[in-house]
Amino acid sequence: MNKDKLTEFGAMVEFFMLERATTQSTLARRIHMSQSAISLMMYGKRRPSSQIVELMIDELKVPVEQQPEFLLLASGHSKKFVDQVLTRVGIKGQREV
Repeated sequence: MNKDKLTEFGAMVEFFMLERATTQSTLARRIHMSQSAISLMMYGKRRPSSQIVELMIDELKVPVEQQPEFLLLASGHSKKFVDQVLTRVGIKGQREV
């Protein structure tokens, strides 16, 4: 039985993929990666580079106000930590995923 779960970053990627009606395969092709690499990132088995995160933000059309959260989650920080940091700098409290 596979007990792997989406990471918080993976859940955010999945949210935007659903919003944009895209798949892992389509996203992967558009940012020149394999579908398996996208899956590995979403399940925390691989961390995306900053260049890949930027490509994902562009391709998934992540709104500007949600990009800091996307970047912090991509770097492996927990949702709790991200919420604390964004609240501290006055970004949190805007539309949430």
